[in-house]
Amino acid sequence: MSDFLRVSFGFGVKYMRVDSFVSEFGNYPILFIGTGLSLRYLKNSYTWDGLLQKILYEVLGENDTYRDLKYDCRKNGEVSYPLLATKVEEIFDNYLKEHKPEKFKKVNDIFYELIDEGRYSSRFKVYVSLLIGKMDWRENMQEEFDAVKKARKNIGSIITTNYDGLVESLFEFSPLVGNDILLSNPFGSVYKIHGCSSKPEEIIINELDYVKFETKYELIRAQMISLFAHNPIIFIGYSITDSNIRAILKTVFDYVDLNSEIGKKIQKNFLLIEYLEGEKSVEVTDYDIDLGGTNIRINKLQTDNFISLFEAIASLNLPISTMDIRKVQSIVKDIYRGADKHGNSIKVHVDHNIDNYNNGDKVLAIGAVSTVKYTHKKTADFISDYFRIIVEDDKAYIDVIDQVYIAPSEWFPAYRFSEKCPDIEKLQNEKREQCSKIIKYITTNTEFCKSRAYSDKNTFLYNNMNEIMGEGSNIPASNRTKVAMYTIYKNPDFNINSLKDYLEERKGVTNSDYRKLLCLYDYMTSENYLNLDNKF
Repeated sequence: MSDFLRVSFGFGVKYMRVDSFVSEFGNYPILFIGTGLSLRYLKNSYTWDGLLQKILYEVLGENDTYRDLKYDCRKNGEVSYPLLATKVEEIFDNYLKEHKPEKFKKVNDIFYELIDEGRYSSRFKVYVSLLIGKMDWRENMQEEFDAVKKARKNIGSIITTNYDGLVESLFEFSPLVGNDILLSNPFGSVYKIHGCSSKPEEIIINELDYVKFETKYELIRAQMISLFAHNPIIFIGYSITDSNIRAILKTVFDYVDLNSEIGKKIQKNFLLIEYLEGEKSVEVTDYDIDLGGTNIRINKLQTDNFISLFEAIASLNLPISTMDIRKVQSIVKDIYRGADKHGNSIKVHVDHNIDNYNNGDKVLAIGAVSTVKYTHKKTADFISDYFRIIVEDDKAYIDVIDQVYIAPSEWFPAYRFSEKCPDIEKLQNEKREQCSKIIKYITTNTEFCKSRAYSDKNTFLYNNMNEIMGEGSNIPASNRTKVAMYTIYKNPDFNINSLKDYLEERKGVTNSDYRKLLCLYDYMTSENYLNLDNKF
């Protein structure tokens, strides 16, 4: 079955392709992200069981104790992981307190630093935060990462039980932890309801943590029910048997009548993405969940083809991106307060001519489409937003380049923008300027770079950016950009993705060296890339 149609049997949807299913969303979907997505994308991610076992092994050097604890922590035939975490935490903390092993010196140091700051965690939670705090990304996932980045403009909020920083890094959403969840704007945010590795004292993992969480959960629960009632919900990184899914559904339908209009809407818009290795299916089917005698029908997709889901979300035709909604809400909030977050006073003025304002003015424009235009007047905006513009295919942003003054001496990345908007004549001239600058810069520095870039055997010394720009580089800092430009262009074995990573890690930097490297990357990754060796 290559195309799945909506087939009604009097009791709901039977088959539908995921792109068709998502296309019916009338609002921004909310993602509920579980451990499965971290396991998919990160090398240093763990299941709850795997995390606890690793930590106890690190101090005891054997696994039998963990197996015994696991056996003792059964409740109603199932392992109680909060109870198991409590016991592992006690053993770990006592060991580090009594023995202070050199291996865990950093854990003890951070533990004491937090106490000095009035932040009371445990050594166990500090170690958890260190284990997962620095993300080690899996290779060969770039296509899926790009699909995620294209989709994020159409994702309203994210809720996660994960501690790591995957969501903040990949989706570029603002993290909300603890009480911040109750006080902040949900759009473009990630609710980290079980805490975050950046705040070990907020991590929810042991029995007492969960008891405290339940007492504070009512207000968070109310916010989540509101989100669920108005937005489609996509669970990803969870199994159908996961206690989190069942707990959330039970929470919602304890407050919402299953047969009410809102109850039916929530069921209709609820989608569970369940990982099935090697499965490329894009078929969404009905699935019934029994919650203690209450039967709830949801939609489920079993697949290993997550790209199709993210492409479907990216294709949603919604009026404005969630990040722009967040910006507007921020401005309105400042207006209500009468001042911005820095204390600068806010004045409200009604004007019929938007051209009266300077670049630095904060403006909320309300009016007809014909009178309100999306304009940027600084090239720095395009430099700092370059990767987002490209991956999100933001043609509306690129369209205003005609109104931007680009000085003749400026390095401006025009090639990829021109591919998105080929009718912008100004970009054709900028492409010629960009190419000319690259040729001139590399030609001017060729002799110097040859002495730095080649070994005695006339082979290239450097194959990635870290070798040139990293702490171990023996190239003087003032010459690294010259050597990088020459090597990147001339060395056929150079890892161009290392250049992309280098540039993305420095997002917001718009100095001359950054622009040169960005222009070279832009040119070399363009569809019409033509080696210019004959020009040198």
